[in-house]
Amino acid sequence: MGISAVVFDFGNVLKPPPEQVCFDELQRMARMAGQPFLIPYWQFREAYDLGSLDGCAYWQAVVATAGKSLSPREVNELIVRDAGLWMGVDPVLLAWTKELRRQGLRTAVLSNMPREISAHLRRTAEWQGNFDALVFSGEAGMVKPQAEIYHLCLRALAVQPQEALFIDDREVNVEGAVAIGMHGVRFHSVEQLVSDVQPFGLGMSLRQTMVTG
Repeated sequence: MGISAVVFDFGNVLKPPPEQVCFDELQRMARMAGQPFLIPYWQFREAYDLGSLDGCAYWQAVVATAGKSLSPREVNELIVRDAGLWMGVDPVLLAWTKELRRQGLRTAVLSNMPREISAHLRRTAEWQGNFDALVFSGEAGMVKPQAEIYHLCLRALAVQPQEALFIDDREVNVEGAVAIGMHGVRFHSVEQLVSDVQPFGLGMSLRQTMVTG
C-alpha cells in the first residue's frame, strides 16, 4: 500500500524556527532582560500546548521564575506577539503541499500548539486551505507523542496509518507516529528531506518544487 497522505509538524518544519531577536523581544516585553528566559519559556510549554495552562497562566508561570508578575494588558501583548512568532510557512514546503494535493495525496498539519496560537492561525493564515486537516494539541487536549493525537489526525484524513507519512523535527514525535504504524522521517532541512522522502516516491516532486519555487 502506497503513501496517500503526508502529515507535517508545524513549528520548525513548515514554519522555520524564529530568529533569536524575536525571542529577545519577548524577553524584553516580559521584563526579564538579563534573566533566564528560554528555559522557562520551554519549561512550561508542554502544559500550554496541552491546554492545562491557558495563555495567562503560562506567561505568569514564565515570569514567576524571575520573581515577577504581569498585568492583564502585558499578558495579552505577550500572547499576541508569541503567536506572531509562529506564523508564516516555508514557501518551498508550502508549494510542495500544493503539488502533493495536485497529485491526489491528502495533507495535514499535526502540531503541538497552544489554543491561543492555533486560534490566531485559524483566523489569519491564508495558507491553511492547502491542507485537508489541521490538528492542534491545545484544541484536542492531547499532545504528541501520545498515540491518540495521531489517530485523530488519521481519522480526519480518512486514511490508515500505513498510508500516511509523518514529518517532524523531534525524534520522539516521529517515533510516536511509527509506533502506531505510520511512516515517519525526522526533519533537518528541506535539502535533507528530499533524500528522506525518496523511498516513498516523493523525492522528485520536492526536488522539482525547490527548483521551480
